[in-house]
Amino acid sequence: AVCLGFAAENFRENIADRKKEKQFMASLIRDLKIDVNRTNIQLNLRLKRIQYCDSLLFLLTSSLIKDSGAAIYYYARNIFVIRFPFTASTGAFEQLKNSGSIRLIRNPDLVDSLEKYYVNTRVIESNEQLESAQIDEYREAQSSIFQTKVFLSMFDSTLESTTIRRPLGKPSLLTYDAGLINKLCLKLHF
Repeated sequence: AVCLGFAAENFRENIADRKKEKQFMASLIRDLKIDVNRTNIQLNLRLKRIQYCDSLLFLLTSSLIKDSGAAIYYYARNIFVIRFPFTASTGAFEQLKNSGSIRLIRNPDLVDSLEKYYVNTRVIESNEQLESAQIDEYREAQSSIFQTKVFLSMFDSTLESTTIRRPLGKPSLLTYDAGLINKLCLKLHF
């Protein structure tokens, strides 16, 4: 009878553990879906940024530079206008680790994959800090080439949103100095 009691208690604990495992897995899935959505947004923004950088680099290094002021200002201002730094949704995983409940996941390969995933998200977050520093350097290089008043004229703001539109006419750069333009192009390239 005692042995049967232990078996019944063990069976109940096993059922409770499976229920907790399913709850944690549902939370992990929600967190991962959020991360996938954030990653897709970032990917689309990065692709657009690459297009703007390519167009700007082309115009700044071509003979069209003096005739392309509106496009140059538009690309230069829009390259880093919208940034959504990636922040991993780690709530469920951290709760699993900190509570010792990670043992509830029966699949060791899944646990290993989750741990690798969250290590990789920290690498991404670290790379974004480097990118932020590069953006600051790019903005500093911009200050030697672009007129602030032209950038300011490009904003079309409402309560709901801000749009950056091409400036009117053919605005000129502050300078067409090859060394300063080269410095800006190198900041864009890296």
